[in-house]
Amino acid sequence: MNKLITTSLLALSVVFFTSCNEGNASSKVKKENVDTAKKRDTEISKGAAEIQFDITEYDFGTVNEGEIVEAKFLVTNSGKTDLVISNVQPSCGCTVPVWPRNPIKPGDSAEVLAKFNTAGKPNRQAKTLTLFTNTARGREILKTTTPSEGFGSMMFPMIALLAVFYLFMILPQNRKRKKEKKFISELKKGSRVVTSSGIHGKLVELNDKDNTVTIETGAGKIKFEKAAISVDLSKKFLPTPKKK
Repeated sequence: MNKLITTSLLALSVVFFTSCNEGNASSKVKKENVDTAKKRDTEISKGAAEIQFDITEYDFGTVNEGEIVEAKFLVTNSGKTDLVISNVQPSCGCTVPVWPRNPIKPGDSAEVLAKFNTAGKPNRQAKTLTLFTNTARGREILKTTTPSEGFGSMMFPMIALLAVFYLFMILPQNRKRKKEKKFISELKKGSRVVTSSGIHGKLVELNDKDNTVTIETGAGKIKFEKAAISVDLSKKFLPTPKKK
């Protein structure tokens, strides 16, 4: 009988102890849930993270094709909670982004960089960077542009080509025309001349009104345009200047 009573008391003690432990555990879980909820509500009350940029479009300016250029965007957390940039996706594999991996505290700033490889990218280029963030919109777009990659490298050959063309084509022609104009203006009656077609003769008449000359040849008098007189062929008939 005593043994039965002792066994019963032990069983009741175990049940009571277990029940107390379960009650304590349940209370602990409830307290943790309440704390988590409070923390969540506090974060929600702060609102979503807010982001500001110094610029949203970066112009590299004129660059030479093949150069690697870098754009910098200053990112500022203007909200009341940590700003997280989880990823940055470029629109082209030629652009390599670098962004802060740690949360940006409210009021703090950080840089987002974008290195652009212009190799094989002539003409105007426009690329984008998509920032995935914990802002209300969830993503932000930044842009990079170049007026014309390769334009700077193309300009020098073009200028050099124009300079060569001017020095060896236009300038000699201008000088030649000036000499011809001077030679024609100094012609006088009796001067021996040769036309561009090879006709030799002596000037017997000059007409400034219609810009013609009359040359006496072995076949008679022939009228020509002044421009028909060859300066180079007629020079050998000019009198040699007397040495002083």
